[in-house]
Amino acid sequence: MAAKPTVKVVKLKDDNYDQWRLHISLVLRAAKVWDIVNGAIPRPAANAEDWYQKDVEAQSVIVSTLDQKQTNHIAQCESSKEIFDRLERIHSDHSSLNKQHTLAEFLNFKMKPNQSLTEVYGAVEQLTRNLNKMGVTIDATTCITKIVSTLPDNPHKAFNQYCLFDLAFALSKHCLFELFLVIGT
Repeated sequence: MAAKPTVKVVKLKDDNYDQWRLHISLVLRAAKVWDIVNGAIPRPAANAEDWYQKDVEAQSVIVSTLDQKQTNHIAQCESSKEIFDRLERIHSDHSSLNKQHTLAEFLNFKMKPNQSLTEVYGAVEQLTRNLNKMGVTIDATTCITKIVSTLPDNPHKAFNQYCLFDLAFALSKHCLFELFLVIGT
């Protein structure tokens, strides 16, 4: 068996599920065990030794990326699919209360001192993605408007050449055009 490259996956904590899910799903795909984890290849009724070996490999990869609290959540799980599904249920709260909390976080979001426009865009984009997953539609124009509303009182002063260059990497050409229309430059 060829040596596998070492890949660093972020540890799953209470606040980074989306980032962790992206990392771990890519690692599991590279290890050719993702279809076991997502249930595309269910456990066969007979001759399950190969499937079982792949499932154990997937479990070991997943568990090695969990912090202590997350490990406690999955202690009773018996397969990689069960582990992955339980973690998803825990971290993908689509309840009314969570929708309200996330929407309030989006609406009240403010740019922090020394925070770059790219960081602001990333944070607002993450909130937008979370809300859209929960069925709360936030379109691109609303997202851009939120970003602009977080800028200092005089956004023209904030838009020096560096900031525009920084923002250009974060936003698509279409969104950048909309941003310029909103701030009137």
